[in-house]
Amino acid sequence: MTADRAERSVLATPGSNLRMIAKALATDADVVMIDLEDAVAPDTKAAARSTVAQALLEGDWRGRPRTFRMNALDTPWFVRDLVEVIEGAQGRVDLIVMPKVGRPEDVHVVATILASLEVAAGRNIRSRWRRRSRVRLGWRIVRRSPRRVRGSKPWSSDPETMPRQSVCRWRQSA
Repeated sequence: MTADRAERSVLATPGSNLRMIAKALATDADVVMIDLEDAVAPDTKAAARSTVAQALLEGDWRGRPRTFRMNALDTPWFVRDLVEVIEGAQGRVDLIVMPKVGRPEDVHVVATILASLEVAAGRNIRSRWRRRSRVRLGWRIVRRSPRRVRGSKPWSSDPETMPRQSVCRWRQSA
């Protein structure tokens, strides 16, 4: 991905089916999100990670952000999602969608894992989280995290609630 672009339409596609991913990439959607969470059965999640990594590495993204949605932090799959997909895609990931974010520390956990993957890969990958809310808890997330947060679902007007998903935007430095 070379420049920020409007994200008016997001097309989610199952991470377990390379043919469906290819069809999704052939559309005019602004963002194609390969889903490892809801769209993949529990017994196929491990195998789907290599499919997602292959699509991120070899797919025709046509300038769109290379995007995948990981499993939530309260599942046994989220760490392997991050490690296997990012390593398999050789760092060619622009957006990581974090579902069901429940507290500021969730963002920090993912940011820490991403920082570790950067060191292990010997690559300097810049991360950027974007925030679109004035909710007090949202500000606490931004202050605690080295990355910026953007809630991809509507933020509540209740200052004690958070978005259910956050998006991590990261890029490899040139």
